Amino acid sequence: MTGSETGHDGPNDCAALAERAQSQLSKGRLDAADADFLRVHAADPLHRETWLGRLEVARKRKDATACLRLADEAVGVLPGDQGIAEAAGRALIDLHCFDEAVALLDAAIRRQSRPKDALVLAHAVALRRAGDHEAARRLHDALLERNPKGIVTWLSLVQGLIAQGEIGEALAQCEAGLAANPGALRLRRLQADVLRRSGRRGEGIEILEHLRRERPADHGTGLALAAMLREAGRLDAAEQLYRTLLSEAPDSRPALDGCVELADARGDRAGAMALLEEAMSSGPARPAWLLQMASLALRSEDFPRARASLDRLSGSVARLDDGQLASLMTLADRAQRAKLVATVIRHVGGRDGPIPPELARAMLKSAHHAGDEALQHRLELALAERVAAPMRDAFRVRAARLCRGPVEALALLREISGPVRTPTQAAGLGEALTEAGRSKVAVRYLRLCHRRWPDTPALRRRLMQAYVRSGETEEARQWLDTLDRGRTHAEIDGLRLLLAMETGQMAEAARLIRAQIANGQRGAGDLSLLRALLALGRLEDAEAETVAIKTAPGQSRKLASQFGILHLGALVSELRLYEDQRRRRPGKAPPVDLVRTHYFAAKEVIDAWQTVHPWDARPAAPSTVPRRIVQYWNRTEVPASIRAIMESWRKVPGWHYTLFDRGSALRWLRDTYGAEHVRAFKLANHVAEESDFLRLCLLLADGGIYADADDLLTGTPEALLQHGAGLVVFPEPTLGSIENNLLCAPRGHAVIARAVELSLRALLGRDNDSTWSKTGPGMLTRATALHLIEDPEAALIDTHLVPRAMLHREVHPHMALPYKSTVQYWNAQTGEVSHAVRAALSEVVGDHEAPARPRRVVGMG
Repeated sequence: MTGSETGHDGPNDCAALAERAQSQLSKGRLDAADADFLRVHAADPLHRETWLGRLEVARKRKDATACLRLADEAVGVLPGDQGIAEAAGRALIDLHCFDEAVALLDAAIRRQSRPKDALVLAHAVALRRAGDHEAARRLHDALLERNPKGIVTWLSLVQGLIAQGEIGEALAQCEAGLAANPGALRLRRLQADVLRRSGRRGEGIEILEHLRRERPADHGTGLALAAMLREAGRLDAAEQLYRTLLSEAPDSRPALDGCVELADARGDRAGAMALLEEAMSSGPARPAWLLQMASLALRSEDFPRARASLDRLSGSVARLDDGQLASLMTLADRAQRAKLVATVIRHVGGRDGPIPPELARAMLKSAHHAGDEALQHRLELALAERVAAPMRDAFRVRAARLCRGPVEALALLREISGPVRTPTQAAGLGEALTEAGRSKVAVRYLRLCHRRWPDTPALRRRLMQAYVRSGETEEARQWLDTLDRGRTHAEIDGLRLLLAMETGQMAEAARLIRAQIANGQRGAGDLSLLRALLALGRLEDAEAETVAIKTAPGQSRKLASQFGILHLGALVSELRLYEDQRRRRPGKAPPVDLVRTHYFAAKEVIDAWQTVHPWDARPAAPSTVPRRIVQYWNRTEVPASIRAIMESWRKVPGWHYTLFDRGSALRWLRDTYGAEHVRAFKLANHVAEESDFLRLCLLLADGGIYADADDLLTGTPEALLQHGAGLVVFPEPTLGSIENNLLCAPRGHAVIARAVELSLRALLGRDNDSTWSKTGPGMLTRATALHLIEDPEAALIDTHLVPRAMLHREVHPHMALPYKSTVQYWNAQTGEVSHAVRAALSEVVGDHEAPARPRRVVGMG
């Protein structure tokens, strides 16, 4: 090769040019690297390192077509080079071209009389990512039979089991691998991680501490130990170790990242940003650091700094990996950099090859949030075609849940999924069943799965959630008592906390939360603890926790300054006012005028009543509630996902069903009550207050059952009424307020009459209280307490406060429905989607023709 051929002078220009290309590649200069690699290949088509370099360029560009072409060319030119075939296969895997990787690697293996372990392992990984777990396991087993000391094979096997959720089997294979390879460093580190995943973090830390003492110079062990110490809440030890590691290796990005994350965890965002600034001042600003800086600045409400960091990334979008692109989309949206969001969308949509599911979901969420159903539908179909085949079904199910709700998602999952083969799949199906209102089925299914895979924490948490949503709280308690506390103490306490919050055991909940704060599982200043303290009436502790929340590490200035006007902050102020009134007016029970105006006075009355008159100690009596069901949706056109939920009530035989919209509600109020009630309804601040007021008026006039539009009937209305004659309501288990999403009332009941009076006065008076206090559960709690005080003998017969677990046995309340995450929702947390983002999403769809979506008939039983 001469200087004239390469454009360079000297006797060894081909090697020099290849070396320069590799240098350009390492610096992210892909165009320059590719140009140099092409010059080398023009002179020497057999130059092996150049083939590897060109494959890496295509991988970093996310150019699947180029990667496939280069893989075919490279294997054709160097058919016996197993390293080339392995690199090509792994590049295809990285680009989510799993089937293509399987085919390429399978063909490469068949060409070899004795394929190398690395090539076979790449094939196993490709098979696993393509969904063929059994074939991947057979390859691993065959390799280990041939070479039991193959550390890389053991590591690949265990990592694959972790990905499948087979934590117990992963731990067993770690032990088998260590028996064949005593003291193997990487395998022992992986064993520590598997122990952590199984809920045995303490044992994992012990292994890593022992390894650190044995091999203090091993940087990877130090990083793994520091991360696990941080996760365990041992922040001082983690920080000391990260700083030691950084002093030993000043260029260690993971050690610097650990220091930054710990500073952030302690609330020292300024210190975290200073560390990043120092790192970026000594060399090129890495994209990961700019993303971290933007995130820290946004949470510090330093928007100019956040936007400056994001703007520096605007020209480097093509160099970011998929996780960084997803982060950039989120951060740019929060920083109101719509053009940057659009740039990311166009880049991802314009790339050749599969789109990773996380990026596809991020784009679909933007279309969904915009509330443009036509764009959303076309984008959903277009993206599903672009997601790699092994991940496509999971994406379609997640997309169905986002766009059409959990019932549709479950129906699709059942339609497209095959047999469940891994704990991860089992946990996903259990979650889908629970979210779709099939909680009882989920309990039975997840119990079977937990017996099969007993070392999987995700299954235990899903099972506890299913128990709670099915109302089987006593069964949940019995199941918890059977678990081995010695192995998973912290995890099982977390499950007990979930159950305590659901069953109103607030003292136990507060104890468990404080323990979690003490061992680092939770940070200081916890909203759940504040709820528990408010429920217990512990003013001093609640005030101290309020201070902790407002001054918590990392707390936003906005939340800290406005906490007093938020729901829980306002309740702390109300408890303080009530305690002051009680000190001035001591007595056995709160005075009636305080009950009328103070939530905590009403709660004190109801708590005392329930202690003396337990809900399940009443004599049986037939219900006096008319067989009538009423619901409200303010618009005439009801979204399909809402109609499906309402249908569960409308189709009940023997019950009269009426759905009101805003127009029919106004006409009914005018005809039934007159101008004053119509005016009150019109003065509602939003649809939630309209609905609150209307339901009370409907039940006062005619009685029946009122159910919110997002409450799915899974049992029978009759079962809701079996608790006795009169009003049946369900107190919320933490704060104890009387929930108003589902009410069962006879015509003219005293509690409903008082509630109408209180809400009418509040609406007409334009009270500035929250909806919860003015027309919602806070007001209904006061109305209920007044009836218990004023007519206790009647209340013993006609008022029933039933635990929420009994509601959950018949109703799945507050379904996670699509309309709640669009800008049209009354309580939407974010603003409009910009024209720039909509235009970019439309370009991704292009000319994709979306067929009309077939109407799916979904059973609710």
